[in-house]
Amino acid sequence: MSRHAAIRNRLLVAGASLLVAAGACSRRDPVSASGPEAIQFALRTIDGHSLPYQIDQSAGGATATVVNDMLLTMVSDDTWTIIGHETVTTNGTPAQVLLRGNGAFTTTVGTDTFRDANGVVVWTGEPVQPGYVLIDTLGMRYLFGP
Repeated sequence: MSRHAAIRNRLLVAGASLLVAAGACSRRDPVSASGPEAIQFALRTIDGHSLPYQIDQSAGGATATVVNDMLLTMVSDDTWTIIGHETVTTNGTPAQVLLRGNGAFTTTVGTDTFRDANGVVVWTGEPVQPGYVLIDTLGMRYLFGP
């Protein structure tokens, strides 16, 4: 089996149940024209907590960061993108921030390594039924799913 076919099969197995959910939530369905195939996963929890979830707060509480939503797209050509929204509140004033990231991932037995556009490792990940888990460099677990 070619590397492309192996990645394609892994993505399809990991996200088969998500394809229906993605369509039901008005998300784009997988792309299967003549190019690479993609699958999308919506963020459901961070360390077991539902969204929105506060992931950071400065000493003294002057600044707090809350993740509101995030969408992970994995493509069979070994690339990924993330887009989402967070609210950063500074001294009581909230500001909406657009989150964006992209890069490439490599697959080893049971684990994927996600590098940003500069080649820096930003996540490790693995498929879990019925979704996908990303673990950031601080050890926080981001569960994506239907």
